[in-house]
Amino acid sequence: MPGALEERVLYLVVCAAPAAADVESLARLALDAGWRVYVLTSPAGRRFADVDRLASLTGEPVRSDYRLPGEPKQLPAADAVIVAPATFNTINR
Repeated sequence: MPGALEERVLYLVVCAAPAAADVESLARLALDAGWRVYVLTSPAGRRFADVDRLASLTGEPVRSDYRLPGEPKQLPAADAVIVAPATFNTINR
């Protein structure tokens, strides 16, 4: 459990769907609540979200490339994960 002064880390996973265009609202709410937000999209999800705006808002690049085996992890461990929008295809996987 994070300490009182430690930032909590949220992974915001964005799938390819029209609702992803408003994911910035969710990121803002999380940031305002004290979360450190890392946005991850599926490769197709990049087309639905404003990745430059999200990167500017969170201070972190939006990640959409898969990490290859043997490549180091570049993200801190997440305290929470939100998948939004969660498409039918994603849920079935």
